Amino acid sequence: MKKLLLSFSILLLSAMAISSCSDGDRIDQRGGLPLPQQPKIVDVKSVPGGAVLKFQIPDDPYIKGIVATYERNGAMVESRISRYLDTLMVEGYADLQEHAVEVRSFNADDVKSEAQTVKITPLEAPVNTASFEFFEAFGGFKVKIKNNPTKATLALVVQADTLNADQDLTYEQRKWKDVSTLFMSSDSVMLTRRNMSAVPTVLSAYLRDSYGNTSERQLIKITPKAETELDKSKFKYYPVADDNFVNDPNGGGVAALWDKATTGTGRFFVAAKGCPIPTWLTIDLGVGEEGTVLSRIKTYPRSDYDVFQGGNIRQWEFWGIYDDPKEDLTKNPCAKTDPDYQQRHGFSRGWVMLAKGEQYKPSGYAPDGTVDGWTPEDREYYLYNTEYEVDNTNELTPNAYDKIRYLRLVVVNTFATYQYPATSGAWFIGEITPWGQVNK
Repeated sequence: MKKLLLSFSILLLSAMAISSCSDGDRIDQRGGLPLPQQPKIVDVKSVPGGAVLKFQIPDDPYIKGIVATYERNGAMVESRISRYLDTLMVEGYADLQEHAVEVRSFNADDVKSEAQTVKITPLEAPVNTASFEFFEAFGGFKVKIKNNPTKATLALVVQADTLNADQDLTYEQRKWKDVSTLFMSSDSVMLTRRNMSAVPTVLSAYLRDSYGNTSERQLIKITPKAETELDKSKFKYYPVADDNFVNDPNGGGVAALWDKATTGTGRFFVAAKGCPIPTWLTIDLGVGEEGTVLSRIKTYPRSDYDVFQGGNIRQWEFWGIYDDPKEDLTKNPCAKTDPDYQQRHGFSRGWVMLAKGEQYKPSGYAPDGTVDGWTPEDREYYLYNTEYEVDNTNELTPNAYDKIRYLRLVVVNTFATYQYPATSGAWFIGEITPWGQVNK
């Protein structure tokens, strides 16, 4: 019996060997699929940081796609496309040198065709063409990043040395602390970093792209401006003849805007249903002749009421003036024939726009601008983290850092009037908290 089993095993192995040999020992087959045909390269176009390869896909039903293999920053990488596409991006270079790229087609078993080699020469990479400029700001710095026309994702890596700011030292000699990594993917953007001490500081900054390429490091010396919360006990409503809001007696009155009640059932300000839209009111900040320069304005909605809905404010403007606005209205009026009359709501010439913004929603609005629900993060931001930055680098607010004594709140629209344009409507707000530079 044992001899019979042994003989059967030998016969089976022999049959398998014969079957294997009958394929001619071909290594171009796997799972029965033939070796893929090579794709035809019809165009090579250099682009920033790489190149775009265009192909003609062979008439081969077994081809699944095209793969390009190339060396980048010392490592071999692949870029793949399916057979239904005809262009492939080779990317991630930060030089202007010629690079070799091997191109192959592959089938469903990932068996690849013979390689074709194509040479590419990238254009200047975004990490090298983009530039940045730092500006001193309240509680930190602002940095403008520009010249990124391809909208590549870039990170600005920032470190700070506050211990040796007065010394002329190299990067290696300084005591660095990580400050932040700021991300951008637009042609031009202004970013802000706060919570820094108002002391001389040397910053180290460079750009980094998604492939690990970096720009040249720059050292910048700044001194962040000190900021403090304004003393709201000195605020009072200052009735000016062109204020157009209509108070609803069911609310807490204008003083509810600065009573420090931001949660629960605390008082809040309500404008009546017939209130014009846009609408505004004026506040005497109580800062005296020294005035103040504002840095940001934090807002709180009516506590947890109609979140992202109804009469809650969607778009704001904040204006400021140093001179008495009652006198300015008489001595320095804005004529209806002036080209900027509508833009400045007819405000007298002493008023300057400090900030303009829309209620931020972390998850974003629907494509048509409407609210299609909200997340817990949206609600958290809406209730506790909404603020508007005063920025004199914005082309809309070049005089934002002018010294002021009076603040005008302008409600451009609410969530109700944004979606359904109207010239009047009710609105409400819980609290405002301005920050800035106050001379005591």
